[in-house]
Amino acid sequence: MVTKQEIEQLAILAKLSFSEEEIEELTHDMDEIINFANQVNSFPYDKEETLDNRVKLADLREDEVKESFGSEVVTSNVASENGFFPVKRSNNK
Repeated sequence: MVTKQEIEQLAILAKLSFSEEEIEELTHDMDEIINFANQVNSFPYDKEETLDNRVKLADLREDEVKESFGSEVVTSNVASENGFFPVKRSNNK
């Protein structure tokens, strides 16, 4: 079980601050997450059987070349320049 003290220590390490109510909620949420992870980890599986269930290349369909829409059709309902979509430059760095 995750304790309140562990959550408080994690908050200090992460340089976060929480109210008492938030700490109680986080304690409960983290406990549920860990319990779920433990439940997933305890699921029995056979490694060999799992590997045998992979998709085999022979089971895949052959690739086919098909006609596609021309750039005029694709860009017909939007503003385009020479068949390309103009995108504004972002100065966010």
